[in-house]
Amino acid sequence: MRVAVLFIFLLLQSINSISKPKPPFKYQKLHAIDMSKYAMLPEDQQVINMFFGKSYRFTQLSNADVVEIDSILTKAVEDHKKEGSYVLVNDPDKYYKQVLAAKNEAGEQEVYLNCLCSLTNNKDWRQHIIAMIDGGSCYFRVKMNLQTKKVISFLVNDPG
Repeated sequence: MRVAVLFIFLLLQSINSISKPKPPFKYQKLHAIDMSKYAMLPEDQQVINMFFGKSYRFTQLSNADVVEIDSILTKAVEDHKKEGSYVLVNDPDKYYKQVLAAKNEAGEQEVYLNCLCSLTNNKDWRQHIIAMIDGGSCYFRVKMNLQTKKVISFLVNDPG
């Protein structure tokens, strides 16, 4: 009799643990990326040499890499605000972004991101780096390492 009661008790416990709802997944808020504001610049070793160095080689980026770039950029803008710079960048989603990607000697992907608030008279922005002088927070540049998720440099143009 004791064995039967013990068996029923164990059976009910096992059924009870199966039927218990599991805690809900923790979802992160998804951030939509406007890909029309991204330009993946074409391969040009001279441009790679200029922005990264001669030991770097051009590399293609995946969609997951673009998500990572966007995430690192958002954090970099927040960190820049915390530093108390007198020229602040607000809402990086509003900027057009030129992306140049290269692999360093260690095989890590590094990205040079040229951010522009406007494309006035720049029809070739998807093909060539646009260099602007002055303009303040309308133009800024970020260099990052996708493997380490670290910002190498963050430069905002002088207000003029």
